[in-house]
Amino acid sequence: MRNAWLLTLSVLAATTGCYSYHAVNPADAVLDTRVRATVSAEKAAELAPALHNVTPVIMGTLMERDGQALVLEVPLMGTGVSPVDPLHARVRIEPADLVTLESRTLSKLRTGIVLGAVVAAVGTGLTLHNGSARAVDRPGTGVDNARILRPVFSVPLGGG
Repeated sequence: MRNAWLLTLSVLAATTGCYSYHAVNPADAVLDTRVRATVSAEKAAELAPALHNVTPVIMGTLMERDGQALVLEVPLMGTGVSPVDPLHARVRIEPADLVTLESRTLSKLRTGIVLGAVVAAVGTGLTLHNGSARAVDRPGTGVDNARILRPVFSVPLGGG
C-alpha cells in the first residue's frame, strides 16, 4: 500500500512539474536565468561532439550577451562525471543560428497542485496509519491519535 502511494505521488510530480518555458526575445532575456534554445541543424551538428547532444535543443544558463550573440553555460552530458556536479561548457550562439529562445519560470499553479497533492498524501497516510478516519481517541484501542498527530502539526514558538 505504501509503495502505491509513493508511485502515485512520483507520477503526479513528474507529470505536473513546477517549471514551464515561455518564449522570450533574446534582447529581453535576463542574465543568469535558465533558458532553452533551439538552434539550426548546422549549429546542432557543430556542437554535437562537444556537448554529447545530437538534438537542436540546448538547455543551460544565459551567462552573457556578446553583441547580438548569446553565451550559454551548458552542462555536459555523458562525460562520466557525477550528475550532482557535472562539467559545464560555454556555448556561443549567433542570431543566425538561433531558432527560438525560451525562459524557464516557476509555474505557481503547477507548484500549488504538487504541494496540495503532497499535503493530501501525507494527511491520508497519517490517517490510515493511525487506523481511524478521525484524529480522536478510540476508546478501548489504546491509540491516542491526538498525541501522535500533535508533533506533526505543532510549531514551537520559542521559550522552553
